[in-house]
Amino acid sequence: ISELAPEEKAAPWTFPLRNRIMAGLSKAILVIEAEKVSGTLITARLGTEYNKDILTVPGSIFQSSSEGPHLLLKLGATPIRESSDILESLGIEIEKKGETKNLFKECSGEELLIINELTVPKSRDELKETLELNISQINTTLTLLEIKGIIKEVGGKIFLA
Repeated sequence: ISELAPEEKAAPWTFPLRNRIMAGLSKAILVIEAEKVSGTLITARLGTEYNKDILTVPGSIFQSSSEGPHLLLKLGATPIRESSDILESLGIEIEKKGETKNLFKECSGEELLIINELTVPKSRDELKETLELNISQINTTLTLLEIKGIIKEVGGKIFLA
């Protein structure tokens, strides 16, 4: 994505223009390596102007490519040591090993009726035959269950996810 014409060749002055758009579209900016003076730091600065989270991977103090991340850390960037740090900073919950979510705890009565019927995959017509719900209720409820990630429909059959 660029405001430059498609035939415009890449040049040093075009990178900040492109990076401005990337910073605006991003939820966060992750800097892995950057020299003290670099386009990467321009992108990080633009990200702060757009109120984006700035994340960085600390590197060796002896590498010039780590000067940028270390500067960002001094300025308050979030240090990233492993992938779960990125997910945490973006507010994405990580399911712990041995921890299971109760997907059904917030389901309505109609949703639970359908879930109980799906011990084996069924079509919408099969659900209509066995449940005392009209097709509109079934379709609406199936859509909600699919949004919640509890079911999926493949080849006309509905499965528990």
